[in-house]
Amino acid sequence: MATKEELKAFREETAENFRDLKAEVADIRRAIENLQTRVGNMEGYSKEIDHLMERVHAIERHLGIKAKIAA
Repeated sequence: MATKEELKAFREETAENFRDLKAEVADIRRAIENLQTRVGNMEGYSKEIDHLMERVHAIERHLGIKAKIAA
């Protein structure tokens, strides 16, 4: 059976581990929120790029140019 000192040490270690985990989760949450902000600002750009790519493709078709797609 564990002694009072061993139980106290176990509780302190567990509490410290939980503090570390909470801090890490908070860091991850901040990073995700930062990414959401960045991606949210890019949504309009991706639509514009898609629209421009469609126009370029139409111009290439009209001029008889075969599109070279990099692999």
